[in-house]
Amino acid sequence: AEVMALAKYFGAVPKDQREKTIMFVTFDTHFSMYQGHLDMIRRVREQKMNVLVDIVIEHIGKEVVERDGELVETGYVEPRGIFVTENPFLLALVRQAVERHNLERTVVLPTYTILGVPTDAGDFNRRGFNIISLISPPLYIYDPVDTPDKVAFDQLNPTASAFADIILSIDRAPAKRTSIRAWIPKYRFQYYGVVAKTVAQMLLD
Repeated sequence: AEVMALAKYFGAVPKDQREKTIMFVTFDTHFSMYQGHLDMIRRVREQKMNVLVDIVIEHIGKEVVERDGELVETGYVEPRGIFVTENPFLLALVRQAVERHNLERTVVLPTYTILGVPTDAGDFNRRGFNIISLISPPLYIYDPVDTPDKVAFDQLNPTASAFADIILSIDRAPAKRTSIRAWIPKYRFQYYGVVAKTVAQMLLD
């Protein structure tokens, strides 16, 4: 729904009012070793497309908890993470969009986590593409109870609006500004410090 909404929105923008080409793609190869994603990467390289950022949106669902063997909705959206490549411009864009559109229970995450990028943007990240990838881990995901009523409908509009802002900003910015990757020591030290504290606490417990 989010991809289609964004495609409809940007499809209505006259071509002469856009600086860059925007490609909208959906994949359905999560359970078949991501052949669709890998084939897309192959095509991008064969056709020498200058892909600046791979933007991915997954799982905007309601939070549920297990109580006495039953799944119960909490009334909140499932906590979300947005993985962002180590690029000061992209990080600032995402933070501003999250705040401006009040994306509740959302945290910005680095791409150098212990798990890497466990999203549909993972293959693009591993192959050197810059990414912005939103994901959440609902308890019921890919289960028969993962039905349309689990979608957090109240979050669809603010999420789409936030990503529209992000895409517009990338479209207007110089390509060089969005394509770079650079170490940001401050964030690296913060992340590794949190990891070290967590591991130490686990060992003590």
